[in-house]
Amino acid sequence: MRTRWTQVVKLGLLRSLQAKATLLVIAIVAGVLALSTFFNVRVSERALERDLRDHAIALARQFAADINSWEELNSPEQLQAMIDQVMEPRSSIVGVEVYAVTEGVLTLITSRDEKVSDGPSPEVSQVVLKNRPVAVLREELGGRQWDVAAPVHIGGVFGGVHHL
Repeated sequence: MRTRWTQVVKLGLLRSLQAKATLLVIAIVAGVLALSTFFNVRVSERALERDLRDHAIALARQFAADINSWEELNSPEQLQAMIDQVMEPRSSIVGVEVYAVTEGVLTLITSRDEKVSDGPSPEVSQVVLKNRPVAVLREELGGRQWDVAAPVHIGGVFGGVHHL
């Protein structure tokens, strides 16, 4: 009888130790999976944001390249038609502003914007200084959007800026 009691006690300890080891392994695997998923989501989110930024910059460059003459740049009617063509199929674009640059001074030629701005945004000023596209991620109203500004070159000469 004593032998059987010893076997039951040893078997109980073994099962208890085995259960603890199993739970420990499950906890470690669950933790590693949770951490891996978290980092994978973060990497995917950053990649998506980069892709959206690159797409916005490409669209801004395309719009700037479509302005072929000084007359087009300074014609609000022609620019409005171009803006309509860009905005119509893309509901994600909330506004477009086109500025001419004369002796370093920005002049608003035309705009189509949901919110009225008091003047050129900082991105527009950076484009004037750097003469290259600038993109800034904004977080407003519970959402995020890319504000993009790109230079307009006419005949190789810096002539203006447009802001999406």
